[in-house]
Amino acid sequence: MRSWKKLFVPLVVVLSIALRMRRAQRKRVKAELEAIAWLLREGRTSFTVPQPQPYGDVTELNTARTILRTVGKDLLLNVAGDALHLIGTSTAVCETNGDYALCLVASDWCRFLDQASRAQCGKTDNRTALACGQWHCHESCREVSSRSIERGEPVDLPCKGGIHMYGVPIKVNGDTVGCLTMGYGNPPKDDESLTEVAERYAVPREKLRELSSTMPSRPQFIVAVAKARLRSTAVLLGEIIKRKQAEEALADLTRHLEERIMERTEKLIRFQEQLRALATELNLTEQRERKRLAMDLHDHLQQLLVLGKLKLHQGKESAQGIPACLDVLEQVDDLLSEACDYTRTLVAELSPPVLRGYGLAAALQWLGDYMQKHNLTVTVNVPKIDDFGLPEDQVMLLFQSVRELLINASKYAGTGAATVTLELRDRHLRIDVSDEGAGFDVAAAAAGDAGTSVGASSSKFGLFSIRERMKALGGSFDIESALGKGVRATLTLPLNDRRP
Repeated sequence: MRSWKKLFVPLVVVLSIALRMRRAQRKRVKAELEAIAWLLREGRTSFTVPQPQPYGDVTELNTARTILRTVGKDLLLNVAGDALHLIGTSTAVCETNGDYALCLVASDWCRFLDQASRAQCGKTDNRTALACGQWHCHESCREVSSRSIERGEPVDLPCKGGIHMYGVPIKVNGDTVGCLTMGYGNPPKDDESLTEVAERYAVPREKLRELSSTMPSRPQFIVAVAKARLRSTAVLLGEIIKRKQAEEALADLTRHLEERIMERTEKLIRFQEQLRALATELNLTEQRERKRLAMDLHDHLQQLLVLGKLKLHQGKESAQGIPACLDVLEQVDDLLSEACDYTRTLVAELSPPVLRGYGLAAALQWLGDYMQKHNLTVTVNVPKIDDFGLPEDQVMLLFQSVRELLINASKYAGTGAATVTLELRDRHLRIDVSDEGAGFDVAAAAAGDAGTSVGASSSKFGLFSIRERMKALGGSFDIESALGKGVRATLTLPLNDRRP
């Protein structure tokens, strides 16, 4: 009998322990099944953004705007609402200074207490209400946010509204820029806790009991999943902000570079205009100096030579009958005649009198005859109008440009012939200088071929000088050519209202 009792007592203990383990296992399995059932039931519903509270949108008071500006309200709603969909209470995104970038209050429990503490502040606007220290729900959110931002890690604290607050820092390149918070847990159901919350928020305890009993309970498994999602969401927000800041930095750099390019381009344009003006002034100065020298040669030296010839004629009359003296005077007379011819040629090359006295058309015809000296036969086609209303300096520059083009043709065309055509077209003065000679590669010349000879380089510089000269006059210079296809150069100058 005693031996049976010895065996019975341990057996009862073992069976009791086994039953307890079985009950615990059943309870755990039941909780897991309930969590799975809840997840399947709630997972089929889409997230709905909760209605705003009667006091309005507190994110309008955001002054930092690091998160709100870079991420945007719509994207914050979609990203932060993921965890709220599971937990169903409230969520918020705070800047480092405590300003709200997002604030969603979903459950009836949170919405009632939030509105009650807002009314408790007794303030007319949200800014002063947030600063009064009596808006308990926001005070709890700010407390968990500030601690999480300060520590740089997740923080879990009890909320003044009887549940819990979980905050996760939002980091960008190792620096904390804000915090993502979430309320979770079941509201209190015992009288002591309900009384404490009711006194703090100045609301009826029975109303809190009603809200607590109707609020659906989330299994711990769901709470853990919601916290994990909140941490992932904080990482995602950090990456979004990082990329947005990189885009903004790149946009700022691009804008800065564009501004610098525009500034330097404007400086370059002004510099080119100054160079063009200086080049034009240099050309005009050269032409004026040519004109001055030509007039000095014509009015002084040539007159002295002519006077010398007159004196020689008088001497020859006096030297009649003295063969030796007469012969010397004849030689001197020939030298003076040669000097007069050379002076006239020099005057014509410096500044043709026809240019000053008869205008551009007559000057081009004279230039066509003059180019015979350079072994170039020039056909000149000009209209009957000989006065185009151009200032003398412009006539001089046009004449000089045509002369340079014809000299290039005499050197490089290889045909000994060229054509100059002057015409009026659409209130523009147009001069074409063409030849059927060897031609050249315009693109290679513009690029500056390394194998260019000295003479060709000089020709390029002359073409460049003509182009800049025409731009300074408000006109244009175009050249068409190809190897073996000759050259066609066009000078165009708008007449505006200068034509009579």
